[in-house]
This record gives sequence, C-alpha cells and structure tokens, in this order.
Amino acid sequence: MIFFKNRLRVLIVFPLLAILASCNGRLEDSSGISGIGDSGLIGTWRFVSMKARSPRGEAIYPYGEHIYGRLIYTTEGLTSVLLMNPDRPKFASDDPLAGTPEEIEAAYRGFDAYCGSFTVDENRATVTHHIRASKFPNWIGTDQVRSFEIQDNRLKLKADIETRGEVWKFEADLERVLPETSDRNRV
Repeated sequence: MIFFKNRLRVLIVFPLLAILASCNGRLEDSSGISGIGDSGLIGTWRFVSMKARSPRGEAIYPYGEHIYGRLIYTTEGLTSVLLMNPDRPKFASDDPLAGTPEEIEAAYRGFDAYCGSFTVDENRATVTHHIRASKFPNWIGTDQVRSFEIQDNRLKLKADIETRGEVWKFEADLERVLPETSDRNRV
C-alpha cells in the first residue's frame, strides 16, 4: 500500500514539475517555427468549454462543465496547454505529497498539461502539437493533430482522441485572452 501511495504521488507531482521545467524557454528543436503561418493562433486562449462524444453518442465533459484552462501559442513556434476541473476535491492535507490514493487519482483525472512545438497546415485548417512533455507519458514524442476554426476572438478545436478504448470526438471552445478579459484574480 505504501508503494502504491508513493507511486501515485510520483505520477502526479513530479511529472507536472518536469513539464513546467522542460517547456520553459526555447526548445532545442525549432522545427515548428517554419510551419506557424499567419493563422491567427498566436497568443493566449482561455478554455470556455470542452465536450467529448463517444462513437455511441455518449457525451462527457472531461474537465467538468466549468473547465479552467489555457492554450498558448508563441511566435517562436511553442505551445503549452493546461486544463483543469476547478471543482476537483481538495486534499485533506495541505501537503501535496500526503494525498490518499483516492485524492491523488481525482487530482490526476481532473488535470492535464502538455507542451512542445506546433506547426500549422492552413490548407487543411489543422494545427499539430509536437508533444515534448506531458502529464500523460504516452503522448511524449507524439504529434497531436487538431482541426481549428477562428472567428473574431473565438477558437474552436476538434480532435479524435482515444479514450476508454474507443476514438472519441473532442471539441473545445476557447476565447482569446485580451488585457481587459484577463482573469488574474480568478481561479
């Protein structure tokens, strides 16, 4: 049981620290820079909603109906994504390494983060995230393709992602973060 608790702690805390550290600054491989294009993606985006549908039509909100998250695209060709269910239960302890297995699992399931570089295919209206670091280790070194549509300061992303042993259709709505819409004081 102690091994299981320590393993879950390592699964949550240390990978997140590694993600933040490895995505700070420029990547050694700048191959994404040539494929940025003039798509309008550059900037910071706030997640408004995210919904996923199974092949049978089942719908879920993977980070709750009140998702909190950011998607950042830089002029250097880097991207960073953070997603969170703000309604995740808090740990009984204020020590991030002292969570119960249940608390750690809920925290893990209600949070996601990854970063890397990106390229844009304007003809296909797709953006490909070249994942360098991720909470989900299986995504490291992979390319995650999203179709996108921008209208005014709104961004719609769509992706087919394997979930629960099937390919689900994910759709996210985001809005551009402008200085007057910044939520520095909100969670």
